[in-house]
Amino acid sequence: MSKKLIFFCAALFSLQGAALIAQEEVTTPSQMKWGSHPALPEEIKVAALSGDPTKKELFVLRLKVPAGTKIAPHWHPIDEHVTVLSGSMKVGNGDKFETANGIDLPVGSFISIPAKHHHYAWFPEDSLIQINDIGPWNITYINPKDDPRNK
Repeated sequence: MSKKLIFFCAALFSLQGAALIAQEEVTTPSQMKWGSHPALPEEIKVAALSGDPTKKELFVLRLKVPAGTKIAPHWHPIDEHVTVLSGSMKVGNGDKFETANGIDLPVGSFISIPAKHHHYAWFPEDSLIQINDIGPWNITYINPKDDPRNK
């Protein structure tokens, strides 16, 4: 390969790289806007980092969850992909909240929960989790009395 061709290819890849960087979506921790989500316990704070979870598109949510928080048995209409960024969480399967049957997810863990799978979660310590999915995201509680939207 000639030196001119190598230079041309390197220049082309550099231009493509610059175009990708120009399209990046960057959010630093100080830019995150935290709020509540009506379908989650009010102590959980949520920040939408990318996309719109109410639409059929890729979205990324971060959740700050205080120690002792419980999310009652529920399911989602889409697969749920969760990464534990700090702290830890526990997840159980089924329609009844039973802490004896939980899976321990320490920091760095990832879990993929299939659509419509009945599960619940609890947090033994302050935790930060991230949900990456293709929407629309929703949560349906097994017992409607557990749904914060009904209170």
